[in-house]
Amino acid sequence: MQILVSVQTGRRYLAAYIPAVHRFSAFRLDYIKTVKKGGKYEDYDAVRADFERNIPRCFGVSFGVRKETGTVTPMKITFFADEEKEQFIIDRLNREKRCCTLEKSGENLYTLTADVFDPNEIMHWAKTFIGRIVYIDGGSEMVRRRFYSDILRMNRMYGGDKNEHIQ
Repeated sequence: MQILVSVQTGRRYLAAYIPAVHRFSAFRLDYIKTVKKGGKYEDYDAVRADFERNIPRCFGVSFGVRKETGTVTPMKITFFADEEKEQFIIDRLNREKRCCTLEKSGENLYTLTADVFDPNEIMHWAKTFIGRIVYIDGGSEMVRRRFYSDILRMNRMYGGDKNEHIQ
C-alpha cells in the first residue's frame, strides 16, 4: 500500500493488506528477503479505499490490534512550554503532531488530541517531552500505566540522592 517511517526508530516499513486475516499490517523493509510476484488482487480498489480511510489514524507504522476498520482510541496529552522562552517547543509540537491536533489550552499549556489505532505510537514520541507532560487523558489503561511505570523506573535510575542539589 505504502512505505511508512517509524516515529520511534526511523526505520522504514511496508504497509500491506493481508487478505487471510482481513487486516493491514506493517513489515520492516530490512527484514524482507524476497518478494514473489502474485496475481491481480480483485478487491484492490476496495482495500485501497479502506487503507486511505485508516492511514490518517496511524501516528506511526502500527495499525494496532484492531480488525480491518477497527476502533480508534481517543487520547489527549497536555504539555507545558514557556511561551516567551520556549517557542521552539511549541514549534516542534506543531511540526511533529502528524495526525493529531494541537491547541493552546491554558497559559503555557498545549494539548495534543488524537484518535488513533495504536496509542503506544504516540507515547513513544511523547516521552521525548519528559518533564513537559502535565497530563495524559484517554488511551488505554495499559498505555498510561506503562508511561508512569517508565517514569518511576527512570527516577530510580537517574533521580539522584535527596541531598543532591541537581535532580
